[in-house]
Amino acid sequence: MKFKQHFLVTDNTSNMNKFIVVLLVAFCGAALADKSVLVPALGSIFPLKKKVHEDIIKANQIKIDELSNEVLKQSKLAAQILTHTTTVLKSDVENSAETLDQDISNIKVMINQQFKKPKAIGSRDVRNCLSVEVILVEALNTNKIRACYDTKTIAELTKNKNDILALRPSVNSIGESCRQQHPLESDSAGMETCITNNLTTSTSLLNERAKELETKINDLKANSATCIQAEEQGISAESNAIPGRALACL
Repeated sequence: MKFKQHFLVTDNTSNMNKFIVVLLVAFCGAALADKSVLVPALGSIFPLKKKVHEDIIKANQIKIDELSNEVLKQSKLAAQILTHTTTVLKSDVENSAETLDQDISNIKVMINQQFKKPKAIGSRDVRNCLSVEVILVEALNTNKIRACYDTKTIAELTKNKNDILALRPSVNSIGESCRQQHPLESDSAGMETCITNNLTTSTSLLNERAKELETKINDLKANSATCIQAEEQGISAESNAIPGRALACL
């Protein structure tokens, strides 16, 4: 009788095990079709490994590298634009100055030939009047036009261009910087937020510096053109006026 009772218990246990296996098979079959069921369930049985800082850095490394490459790209582009702009501006200034230098030279030759020795010409008043014009023509030069090539502003623009590239080291070290700010491996949320915020801030800084440089370059070109035009007009007006005034002295 005791043997029979033991047999029944063993048999029931076997049936229960079979029932559990059937349930697991059915559950896994359904779970495979719906991962939203499988993952949480497996997570409760086999706890998933919690993200550590190194995992978070690796997950964001592509974004960090892309931003770093964009900084380098923008820096190279800025350097090319600045070099081209300064080359063109210097050429514009030199061409204008050389043209006016020739005009001034012609005026000086004419005045010197006709009025440099006014002692033999007319009265003292006439000679004094001509002497003034001789002095004025000798004073003509294109120094102010050459000053239209604004070396001070160009030096500032070079610094602005370098400021773009200066962002790269801080971008490359975003991961390590955030790791230092959030040393506890349990602070994964803080680490994630830190990296995201740093990427956003660095992107904004890059855009701001690139835009600022673009604006300053455009201002430099406009100011240089205005300066050249104004000085050309001033020198031309004076060059053209001197011969007329000299003749009026007679």
